[in-house]
Amino acid sequence: MASSTAEKEGDRKSKKKTKIVRMPEPHIEYLLSPASRSEPLPLLDLDEKLLEDFKALIPNGEAFLAETGFSLESYRQLATIDDGIEKAEAEFQAEIREQYASKGYVEMEVTDDDEEEETVVPPPPARSRRRFRPGVTKKAGGAVKKSN
Repeated sequence: MASSTAEKEGDRKSKKKTKIVRMPEPHIEYLLSPASRSEPLPLLDLDEKLLEDFKALIPNGEAFLAETGFSLESYRQLATIDDGIEKAEAEFQAEIREQYASKGYVEMEVTDDDEEEETVVPPPPARSRRRFRPGVTKKAGGAVKKSN
């Protein structure tokens, strides 16, 4: 019985509360503007022949590629990841455009981090008394008088 309550408490702590809020207008304008989309450099269609030409072009090409861990398979994986990112960005922008056109605003889901915001901030250090300086007095008006 005690272990099941501990599991429930762990689930509560791991689950973050989310809430739906409206996206600010400047944020929407930025996401839909052409400036937010940087022109990606196209990845080359790399094949075995081009890779061999690259190895021959640079000095110690084999050693350089081995040292950096570059391979044709890793390049192809990078290309598929890059294509996936571009596709996801295009879908996200289409979703924003559709929601903005139909509703006039865009809703977004954010985590409610109220519990995390309640961190204890230590108080500033206490003000200490100024050290005594012989020969210096302060008048009531705020003027400093030096006796030397």
